[in-house]
Amino acid sequence: MKYFILNSRNELLLSSTEEGKFFIPTECPVTLPAPERVFNMEEKVGEKALAFMSNEEVPECGDAHCVRYAFVPLRETWDLLESSDYLEASRASEWVFWERSNRFCPVCGSPLVRHIDMGKKCPSCGTEHFPHIAPCIIVRIRRKSEGWDEILLVRAKTFRREMFGLVAGFVEGGETFEQAVVREVREETGLEVGNIRYFGSQPWPFPSQVMVGFTADWTGGDVEFRDGELTEYRWVTRETMPDNIPDPMSIARRLIEDWRRQS
Repeated sequence: MKYFILNSRNELLLSSTEEGKFFIPTECPVTLPAPERVFNMEEKVGEKALAFMSNEEVPECGDAHCVRYAFVPLRETWDLLESSDYLEASRASEWVFWERSNRFCPVCGSPLVRHIDMGKKCPSCGTEHFPHIAPCIIVRIRRKSEGWDEILLVRAKTFRREMFGLVAGFVEGGETFEQAVVREVREETGLEVGNIRYFGSQPWPFPSQVMVGFTADWTGGDVEFRDGELTEYRWVTRETMPDNIPDPMSIARRLIEDWRRQS
């Protein structure tokens, strides 16, 4: 049995060995919450697993043979866990966030009741509620001509560290993903793009998004920060790529590395 235990700071509880290897706990070191606060993940991950939130202090290790536990920010667990465990933990994080942030019916205000594993129902007005995922686009903008090949990197106010990434933003109601790409690029940079192609997607549980990646070609315009979200930009070649780019776990990095591999 695996236990995906997250606290209210979106930190994941991990067990570790003396050698510094980290794992999803196979024993539960905290008190299990009420059944309606626990998600059975077995059907989703293919093995017995539970997910829930706990802010309980974990037991300290008193000797060399005991299991060590620690809460680790979910973003940082990418470098500590097997990729399959990280993806399962990301899914668990989405569920736990939805459980704790959707307690009352938005229609009438009554407490919601779980009636299926991933759904709640209001006992007063009968409306059903399911997790809401916010779709976001992220796009690699390429400017290529005879003699040069470069992509646009940007720095946003919301970045947690000093790095360069790609243009990204939320999809608005009534938009296609491709329309969102055009709008976000225009709003944030003033550029025009075309030849928009789907690249891939990635769950982004910070707290409940899915990132949908695209590639696009620059068709005109000069960069100007129109909506105040960006603070810096660079057109970079493969030779001038900075070191401070997104982590390997991210779809942003996959988009960048995909371009770097092209001749």
